[in-house]
Amino acid sequence: MKHVSVTLPRNISNEKGRTLLEISAILAISAVLIMGGLLGYKYMLEKEQLNELIHTINMTDTRILGALQDKSFSNPTSMNAFLNNYTQYVRGYKISFYAPENNFSGKEFATKVETLDGSPLKPRICKNLILAMQSLHSISSLDVEKNRINRHIEMGTVDLDTICGK
Repeated sequence: MKHVSVTLPRNISNEKGRTLLEISAILAISAVLIMGGLLGYKYMLEKEQLNELIHTINMTDTRILGALQDKSFSNPTSMNAFLNNYTQYVRGYKISFYAPENNFSGKEFATKVETLDGSPLKPRICKNLILAMQSLHSISSLDVEKNRINRHIEMGTVDLDTICGK
């Protein structure tokens, strides 16, 4: 067996550390992993916030339905005075209940969700909240604050992108 000798232009065995290219690759991979973690964390917080909003609406809805069994209202103003007692504040959101002016029956009520600082709801929160509210049998409508203009949404066919943004 013949021994082959290779001569390198410099002495690689004495080098220590990593090259600039290797460090750049490590930093890029780290940045991608950190951003993925932050986005996942943000998504989890929004999901938890949404779940808490829906839970609060469901629980308050049940309490109002129980209280309405013994009550009778002749106009929306008297029912609104009663429903003001059930306003809830959850993680920067105000959840209020009111009697709809049109088709007043004395038993039906609607829900309004708005941010405390007056900013529009985040599109993902808005869309998921509307979808969840459609499944509640007793809530006939939902007002969503968008660009500081209240829009009344009749449950039924709803274009979520138009209402909530993209």
